[in-house]
Amino acid sequence: MNHWVQLIGGGLLLYFGAEWFVGGASRLALGLRVPQILVGLTVVAYGTSAPEIIVCVQAARGGHGEVALGNVIGSNIANIGLILGVAALAGSVRAPLASLAADIAALVVMTALAAAFIRRERVISRAEGAAAVTLYAAFLAFAVARS
Repeated sequence: MNHWVQLIGGGLLLYFGAEWFVGGASRLALGLRVPQILVGLTVVAYGTSAPEIIVCVQAARGGHGEVALGNVIGSNIANIGLILGVAALAGSVRAPLASLAADIAALVVMTALAAAFIRRERVISRAEGAAAVTLYAAFLAFAVARS
């Protein structure tokens, strides 16, 4: 019975935490007078990715790189297919394609880069990891500069 209480309690905390997180992010965007998409691309994206970073680092350090890789690939598929799909079922998800062109291009480039890293001996080196982090930092700088 205790497991059910934990499951339900955790679900409630997750729901209200998400409500508070989204509300805080929206207020941050308004307070800083920046587009909400920028806060989504930065603060919200990092906040939702932080647990995945911990899982991937622990998996890689423990010699379970396939878990880290599966986590990243599975998460991206779930984010696009499941999460975006469920959000659209719950309410309209709108954004002009022109305003997302650079973001979609970055998504395609990073996906292609990840595929290239994986294809080569199925090992992602520290140098390749540094390149990915550098490209992500450049993407963030570009996103902030254009807003």
